[in-house]
Amino acid sequence: MADKLTKQALAAQRKRLKVRLWRERGEDTWISARGQIAKRPRCAWCGEFIWFPEDCVMHEWLIKRSDLPVKLQHRIMVPCGCILLHVECHAQHGQTRECKLRCAKAMYERYGRNVIAAWVGGLGLRQGVEIPHLERGDFENETEKH
Repeated sequence: MADKLTKQALAAQRKRLKVRLWRERGEDTWISARGQIAKRPRCAWCGEFIWFPEDCVMHEWLIKRSDLPVKLQHRIMVPCGCILLHVECHAQHGQTRECKLRCAKAMYERYGRNVIAAWVGGLGLRQGVEIPHLERGDFENETEKH
């Protein structure tokens, strides 16, 4: 019974975080049919706008839920550990090295690599987590800015 409650609480936490990220990471302002002002975020894979929260998946980009016991999964449901992808982009590319690198780039730009490393270090996981180091040439059609 406790495991079931934990899973329900985790699902509720994930849903709240996904909506929060969709709101906080919005760039493009638009007015909804109800006259509400909203901002749309971009998909970390394709860079296109995500129109509604239902159109995206909250992706745990560095540490997967399946790598942790259910009782610890809530610890990775934090803004620096999750990123938004279109449903289709996640299905096609979510588990690739290229996706992990694109997510890392976006998260390092938003939070800084040191913040990500401190968060991972604070999790107290028994096995180490590889934090991607981005190199020139990790992304096609992109030049490094100095």
